Amino acid sequence: PSHKHYTSIMVDGLRKKEFSSFDIAAATKELQPLLTECRVNNIYQFGEKTLVFKLHKIDMPPIRLVVEAGRRLHTTVYAEESPEEPPAFCMLMRRYLRDSWFDGVDQQEFERIVTLHFRTKTGPLNLVVELFGDGNFILTNETKTIIQALEFKHMRDRNIMRNEVLVFPPAIGKNPFKVTQTELAEGVQAAGDAEVVRALARFLGVGGVYSEEILLRADIEKSKPCSSLTAQDVTAIFEALQTLLTPLSEGKFEPNIVVNEEGDYLDVVPFKLKRYEGFKAQTFLSFNAALDEFYLRVTAAEKAAGSVEV
Repeated sequence: PSHKHYTSIMVDGLRKKEFSSFDIAAATKELQPLLTECRVNNIYQFGEKTLVFKLHKIDMPPIRLVVEAGRRLHTTVYAEESPEEPPAFCMLMRRYLRDSWFDGVDQQEFERIVTLHFRTKTGPLNLVVELFGDGNFILTNETKTIIQALEFKHMRDRNIMRNEVLVFPPAIGKNPFKVTQTELAEGVQAAGDAEVVRALARFLGVGGVYSEEILLRADIEKSKPCSSLTAQDVTAIFEALQTLLTPLSEGKFEPNIVVNEEGDYLDVVPFKLKRYEGFKAQTFLSFNAALDEFYLRVTAAEKAAGSVEV
């Protein structure tokens, strides 16, 4: 195939990278101690949905946090030329958050939603980042009242409107950290003849990659109907799930970028996955560094393929 055709195939493969709940949990676990007590020096906006926070912490080089609504969140060592004219939303963010202090970062349950906490002269403010779908930035005060948003909208189950209290979307699935083995058993049994891989992805809201990974670790065929799972199978699934959750709660990661024979990036993961056994991997000291490298390459490939407006 021609090089251009090949690039577009690769880009499509890379763009399917979903910033999963596991990615968010790992990234925020690393960011929490790093960002706490950082001063917000400035905020930049690139394109429609990317904010970069330039942060200062005593005795450390400047930290740059990149947050792309609907897509990713990590520190970056790459500095882009900032736009001469900051977009209106960027100006608003500067007005509220410049010179504030970072007060932590957390994940909403195990959803693809992150809240960045700030201490400002006028009181605590929170920037809620939606990393699912089209994404959004929502600035709220300490009573969770919406002050600003990248996109205001009316929805069936909630509204993102100024002066309304922010309501999070309904949970995608059970929080894997809180689910009991009994609940898991009931959840998969209720799925009847559905394939266990689909039932698990839905019940826990963890997406296909991690649902498959749990079953690989449990040594259970992913297409097995839920109705034919034994009690032993359920125990194996529950225990396999714990092997994925333990490194997240302990912050013990083996960050790596999975690479194919041609050296193309396939995925970036916080710890080794069974599904990628046999693949080459580039290892990193932190998951944030791995994410930074992965998305730098992806964005460059997208620009080269003309699939993203610059």
